[in-house]
Amino acid sequence: MAVAIVLFANNLIGLGLGTQVVGILSDQMSAQFGDDSLRYALLAAISVASALSAFTFFSATKTLREDLERSRAEQS
Repeated sequence: MAVAIVLFANNLIGLGLGTQVVGILSDQMSAQFGDDSLRYALLAAISVASALSAFTFFSATKTLREDLERSRAEQS
């Protein structure tokens, strides 16, 4: 179930929203950067996505031990 949710979110955001955001950013930056605007739009989008992923992973570590203990208790 967790894998299905992750793949659904990845497809929804990555394929649906991601390309649209990069295109809008590229259009907005074209006056300043010209032909390099797509490069900087991709860099900005990847940077934000990476920072969000790092924040999410670090937030998950707060409850990791309790989650593992609960999982072990449920398996026993």
